[in-house]
Amino acid sequence: MLLDYDVALEDDFQQFIKQIPAPVRALLDSADPVARHQRQAVYTLFGIPGRPATMTPLVEALAMVSTLDTPSFVPTPTINDLALSKAHAYASQYLLQQFIRTVSHTTMLPPANRHELLTAAQSLPLANLNRLRLNFNQRERIADFLKDTKDRPAKLTSLSGYLATSLLALTRLSVALHAQLGNQSASYSPF
Repeated sequence: MLLDYDVALEDDFQQFIKQIPAPVRALLDSADPVARHQRQAVYTLFGIPGRPATMTPLVEALAMVSTLDTPSFVPTPTINDLALSKAHAYASQYLLQQFIRTVSHTTMLPPANRHELLTAAQSLPLANLNRLRLNFNQRERIADFLKDTKDRPAKLTSLSGYLATSLLALTRLSVALHAQLGNQSASYSPF
């Protein structure tokens, strides 16, 4: 990782996790800490020191939605696979609703920025739905798969930059520029 993240962001995230109901929390073992720390580094780079703790884990809630409700399936599922898939779908719905509730009720974000965040949050499940359709029909090119695999984490990192700069009350152009920089940092691969 090229950027350092503020460890207070990780503390905020851990506090957020502790507030999630136990049945949902039990399903969250697949979170990627490296990707989370990269998003936290982008948030640190563009954010404010003394940031509001309720806002910092928001993008991580969306990241957990993406990891819980994956756009793949087992060709011949067992009853356990079906039950677990259903549990993940319910848990991801809970986290998405948590994100929507927090963004909708905050006074720290201008209305236009709240709208942008909510629109971006809607696009993630749609991307999973499109991905599932491609997986199911098996009509996918390798280039599309690689692009999709890269675009999803980039979108989440972009949202981290967008949220951090939105809290600074910058102009819309500045916020959009910072979101693009977050997107580019997630797309960068040293390999």
